[in-house]
Amino acid sequence: TRRSSDLNTGWWANVWNTYSDERFQKLFHISRGTFLFILGHIRHDLLRDTVCEEHISPDCRFAICLYRLARGDYLYTIPEMAGVGVSTVCTIVHEVSESIINNLWRDSVIAHFPSDEARFKEKMLDTEQLWQFPCAWASIDGCHLPLNCPAGGLEACKEYYNFRNCYSIILM
Repeated sequence: TRRSSDLNTGWWANVWNTYSDERFQKLFHISRGTFLFILGHIRHDLLRDTVCEEHISPDCRFAICLYRLARGDYLYTIPEMAGVGVSTVCTIVHEVSESIINNLWRDSVIAHFPSDEARFKEKMLDTEQLWQFPCAWASIDGCHLPLNCPAGGLEACKEYYNFRNCYSIILM
């Protein structure tokens, strides 16, 4: 069990204050400007009133969630880095993800969906002209979720071994 004195408040301060913009973007897969934009929309959901323990600031909570999603690290490496418990990281990732969906989904996703058949066809034509990919109007990207070597020997585990030299499944 971690004590509040174990919280490594220096990790996030070090990242924010010393990392170059390029290093920050490589670590989190978003720019500082995008980080601040998203944080501005979700900060109110991430604020916590704590009485008997040192709180984790909204920006640190967002950074922990982004680190988990962008890097795909195992859940035990983030607690060691940030000085929080594994269950705390799980809770943070859940709460931050839920807040992003609740506060940004409509303006960032739904607003870009075609509203009628004409718009749908226009987007399909744009996709074909820009990317030479016919019959599509949007695309999604994947995220590697690390996992332990699956049972079943070489035949089973080669399906899950990726270019990062670890086992994972792809989340779309």
